[in-house]
Amino acid sequence: MSTGGEEPRVGRTGEELGTPPRFRERPRRPSLRRGGTVASVARFAAVGLLNTGVDFVLLNVLIHLGLRDIVANTISTGTAMLVSFVLNKQWTFGNHERNYLRQLALFLSVTLFGLWVVQNGVMSAILALWQPNLPGQLWANIAKLVASPFSLTWNFLLYRRVVFRADS
Repeated sequence: MSTGGEEPRVGRTGEELGTPPRFRERPRRPSLRRGGTVASVARFAAVGLLNTGVDFVLLNVLIHLGLRDIVANTISTGTAMLVSFVLNKQWTFGNHERNYLRQLALFLSVTLFGLWVVQNGVMSAILALWQPNLPGQLWANIAKLVASPFSLTWNFLLYRRVVFRADS
């Protein structure tokens, strides 16, 4: 292997040693400038909008039926994440791994932590620290809207790097 006009490096037994380490290309990390990642982010956003719609509708129905805010949120996010698994696996990340149980376990771990710890933690902090003169159901929706970007960022990064990674 020659590096652009140079004599190849040869070892004691005559075998070619290859390119010195400083000239080897490093693997590229995912970048938002590359089409694949931008397309994945756009598909993730579309799936997220659908899931968010399901989540908010169910949240409001459950609160209207008398459930407490955090309990209603836990049920609504749990329902929406089942739809999310299928759409993100097949469409967002185009993953074709057949080990569904392994991926579902990883997906549920990432999603439950993102929604029930990250999102509920942010919602709880908002609800505890600031109590404006708004109806409780409206305030729960505002708190959820503010908390959602935190869990969305957590989910995308871990879905891409752990759950639906290209080499799985």
